[in-house]
Amino acid sequence: MEEYAQFATAATIERDLSGLTKEKEKLQLLTEHEKIVYRKLSNEPISLQSLLDEVGQILSISQIHPALLMLEMKQLIQQLPGNRYIRI
Repeated sequence: MEEYAQFATAATIERDLSGLTKEKEKLQLLTEHEKIVYRKLSNEPISLQSLLDEVGQILSISQIHPALLMLEMKQLIQQLPGNRYIRI
């Protein structure tokens, strides 16, 4: 039984490494503003206000909105009800 657990672990590691490579490739295609916004998002929803609080010293709302729109169009994030956003 332990042998199977080791294989599952190796498969999990390989999948995770593959995911990191894909994540790195995605980030290379983003503008600087998109990267800043994307890095603040996760699988947990964040409100637009919270996002603005976190990156407001770097980006203005007029820079955040287009970045969010482009990230949505690139299918990297999703807008949820209540002006909340998550990574996909």
